[in-house]
Amino acid sequence: QQFTIDKTLPELQSHFHQAQLVLLCGSDVVRTLSTRWPGVEILFTQTELVVGVREGESRIDLKALLEALPVQPRVTFVEGPHAQVSATEVRAGNLFATDPLVREYIQTNRLYQPA
Repeated sequence: QQFTIDKTLPELQSHFHQAQLVLLCGSDVVRTLSTRWPGVEILFTQTELVVGVREGESRIDLKALLEALPVQPRVTFVEGPHAQVSATEVRAGNLFATDPLVREYIQTNRLYQPA
């Protein structure tokens, strides 16, 4: 998370200085923004937040969590079919909960390979 703010955000801004940057995340990440994302206010002054609402999550609860942050992000909620697997699980090698086309893309492009 700190890497995103300290390294990735400035790099993206230097390459795409005219673009509106968007942080796309699952609703599970919203629950960790206040505790695992130091400097989140920097991120939200420079990006828009798009949240994929996972099954069983409430937009009202998510909005309340976001309103409790020091800086209110511009946020869009997206509902629809979502993989019931977190990015953390995918990085750990759990590809079986992903869509077959996503799994094929990850494998073909050798994404999330162990270091």
